[in-house]
Amino acid sequence: MFRYFVCFLAFLSMSAAEPELIHIFTPGKHPGWKFEGTHLVTKQTSTGMELCTSEFCRSHLVYPVTLSPGRSYRIRLQGTGPLDLFFRRDHADAFYDLEVRDVFRKSPIFEAVFTPDAESPAGGRFILRPAERNVPVTLERFELKPLGGEPPSLPEDRVRRLIRPPAAGRGVVFSDGMLTEDRAKAVAAGHGNLVRLRFQGSDAIGNVRKACRLARRYGVKITLEFMHGGDSLAGSSALADLFQEYRDVIWAVRPGGQVIPENLAKFRVRFPDMWIMRELSACIPAEIVYDQRTIYCCNISTREELRSLRSLLAYFRVPVLATVPSAMADAAERALVNWVIAVRPPELNKELEKLERLLAKNASAEDQEASIVRAVQRARSRDSLVFGLITDTHYRRNSPKDAKAPAWCYAAALPQARRMAGLAKKMKADFIAVTGDILDGPGDSRAAEKDLAGMMTAMASACIPVLGTRGDHDRFPADADFHRIVTLPALKAGAKGDPDRPESTYYSMDFPKRRIRVIVLDTGGSMTAEGGPDAGIHQVQYLAKTGLDFRDKPDGRSWSVLLLGHAPASCDTMLNHEALNGVLAAFLTGGKYAGTLYPADTGSVCGRVSCDFSAQGPMRILGMCHGNFHEMRRWEKVVHKGAFREYLFPCAFPEPGAAATRPREKDTPEAGSFSFVVLDPVKKTLKIFRCGAGFDESYSL
Repeated sequence: MFRYFVCFLAFLSMSAAEPELIHIFTPGKHPGWKFEGTHLVTKQTSTGMELCTSEFCRSHLVYPVTLSPGRSYRIRLQGTGPLDLFFRRDHADAFYDLEVRDVFRKSPIFEAVFTPDAESPAGGRFILRPAERNVPVTLERFELKPLGGEPPSLPEDRVRRLIRPPAAGRGVVFSDGMLTEDRAKAVAAGHGNLVRLRFQGSDAIGNVRKACRLARRYGVKITLEFMHGGDSLAGSSALADLFQEYRDVIWAVRPGGQVIPENLAKFRVRFPDMWIMRELSACIPAEIVYDQRTIYCCNISTREELRSLRSLLAYFRVPVLATVPSAMADAAERALVNWVIAVRPPELNKELEKLERLLAKNASAEDQEASIVRAVQRARSRDSLVFGLITDTHYRRNSPKDAKAPAWCYAAALPQARRMAGLAKKMKADFIAVTGDILDGPGDSRAAEKDLAGMMTAMASACIPVLGTRGDHDRFPADADFHRIVTLPALKAGAKGDPDRPESTYYSMDFPKRRIRVIVLDTGGSMTAEGGPDAGIHQVQYLAKTGLDFRDKPDGRSWSVLLLGHAPASCDTMLNHEALNGVLAAFLTGGKYAGTLYPADTGSVCGRVSCDFSAQGPMRILGMCHGNFHEMRRWEKVVHKGAFREYLFPCAFPEPGAAATRPREKDTPEAGSFSFVVLDPVKKTLKIFRCGAGFDESYSL
C-alpha cells in the first residue's frame, strides 16, 4: 500500500503543474517554530527534530501561519512516532479546523488536504504534539501548499473504479425543493432516487424492512445508517437477512456511532458487495483514494462550501454524495463527482408517515419537533405516563477560561430547556424530569443561584410539575437554596418530601390514575462529599420508612415505582449503594433488610437502616432513569435479576468531540439532546423518543 501511495504522489508531481509553495521546512532549523509548555524535551538530530513529553497534552510544538479562508491546502509531514496534528484559528475557541491523531501510525509519510473555515480569520497556528507520554517522536519535514489549477489526472483504471457509483445513475435524496417537471427529467435521465434511513439496533429492523418494501414498490434506493457500528453490524443475522433480501434496494450502508476499523473489516468480509458511506471531513488522508468501496457524504448549503469542496476534490477524486439545494444544481453538477438534489414524491410521503421517526434525524429542528410530538401522541394510551427528561445540561452563563468546551456549549442549556418545555406543553405531558448536573459548578454561589433559577423558570413555562434532582456538579448553590429553587416548586405541585426533614432534596410524586409513584433520588453527592455520588443516610431511611410504603392505599398492591436520579442505583462507587440496593431488593421481594449507613463526612456517626415489607408483599419497580455518563450508546442494565432496568439518557451538554459522544456542532438539530418517555405499565412497555442527539429506543418491562 505504501509503495502505491509513493507512486501516486510521484505521478501527481509529473502530471500536474506544481502550485505555489507556501511553507517547506525542517523543524528546528526554521525560525518560525515555537515551543510551548515546560514538559517538552527537544533534541536536534541529523534528520530533523525529536520531541518527547512527560506530561500528556501539556506541551507542544507550534508554527504560526496565515491562510486564505475557504481555500484548500495540502499538508505533507514526514517522520516517525505517534504524533497528533491540529490547526487552530487565532482567537478561536476550543474547536480545531484540523485534527488528526497518530499521523505516523501507519506510514512515515502523512499527506492530507484540508480547508479552513470560510468565516474564520486568516491567522492561525499548527500544533504538533506527541500522542503518548515518554514516547519520542521525530519530525523530519513539514510542507504546506495551496491547491489550485486543474485537477491532476489519475491512472485510467483507478478513475473508472473510483467515480463509478455502486448503482446506476446519480442519487436524488428525498426532501423538499425540486419542481415536478425537474423530477420527471431526472427520472427520465436514469437518475435513481435515494432515501436515507437512520435507525438503532434490532428494534427498528422491522420498520426498515417495511421501508425497503415501499422503496422497491416506488423504484427507489435506500441508504441505511446504524447507530451501532461495532460487532453487531458485522454479526447480526437479522441484518444479514435484510441485506440479502433487499440487495436491489439497499444502495449503501453507513455505520453510525464509533466504528472500530476491525469490525468494519469484518463487515466487508461478510458483505463484499456492500458499499460503505462515511462522513466527508475537512481533512482527507491520501490513502482513501485507494479505498474503492467507500462513498463520502456531505451537506452543502452555500456556494462557499461548494467552492471549498470543489477545491478539495480537485486533488482527491473520490466518490462524493452531496445533498445540495435545488437552486445550486447546475453548480453542483460541475463541481462534484456524484451529486444529489433533494426531492420527495408526495405519494411516498403518505406511506412513510408511520416510519417518519426513522427519517426525523435528517430533518430540521422544527421538523424533528413536529415528528416527536406526533410519535408520542401515537404511542401514548389511557394508561401511559408521559414525561420529558433532560440531564447533564451543565448550564453556566459565564463559562470559565479553562473550560473543556466553548462558551456556547454551556449556554446551550437554556434554549434547550425552553424547547423541551414548549413540546411538553404541546403534547400535554405529565411532568418534566431533570436528572442532575443542571449547572456546571463549582462556582460563585450567588451566580449559581441565578443560573439554577433561570433553568427552572424556563422548564416551568410548560405549566406542569418539574421534578429535578441534583448531580455531582450541582455543589453550588447550597443545599437550602437548591431545595428552595428546585424541590419546593415540586412539593407545591403535589410531590411529598421526607416528613422528618422538610428541606430534603429527595421526594416522590404519585400519579393515581396510572398507579405509579415517581421517586426522585438525590444521588449526586452532598456539599461535604468528596468521593462522588452518595445515596445518603437520611434518604435510604426515608425509602425504608416512607417512600416505598403503599399500605395506606386500598389498591396499594397494584402500584409501581419509577426511580429518577443522577447516578444509577447500581453505581458501586456510590456511598451507601449496598444499603440502597438492599432496601430496593426487599421492596421487590416483599422481604426484610437491615444494614449500616456511612456518612459522607468521616467525622460524623454511622447510621442504621432496617425495613420489613413482608406485610406489603412483592412490588414492582418499572426502572430507573439516570444520566451522569454523557454517553450516546444504548444502555440497559439489570440491577436485580428479573427485577428492573436502569436507563441511561444522553447528556444535553453539547460537548464536542468527547470520546463517549458523537461530535456536535453549534446551531445544528443535534447540538443538544432531550427525550420524551412513554411508560405504559399495562402494556409493559417503555418507549423513549429523542430530540437532537441520540436515537429512539423501545423496551419491554
